[in-house]
Amino acid sequence: MQAKLIGGTTDEFSDVFSSKASKANERNEKPMSNLDARTRWLALYVLCLATLMIVLDVSIVGVALPSIREDLGFSETSSTPTC
Repeated sequence: MQAKLIGGTTDEFSDVFSSKASKANERNEKPMSNLDARTRWLALYVLCLATLMIVLDVSIVGVALPSIREDLGFSETSSTPTC
């Protein structure tokens, strides 16, 4: 008895994966090594952390800006940038 999965049996899925591996071999591509996978995950973590830092920085500036403006003695109209 074969396990039924959404969309087909386990044999159908193994055929798909084996055909992808054989296509990669035909094009002389190397399978992704464990180091390549780690490097990709590390890059994803760095990008997520950078995005978090940008959002955090914008939030801090948004909260602190009224206080900075007050301390420097600027009025609302003089501190508004115009393009």
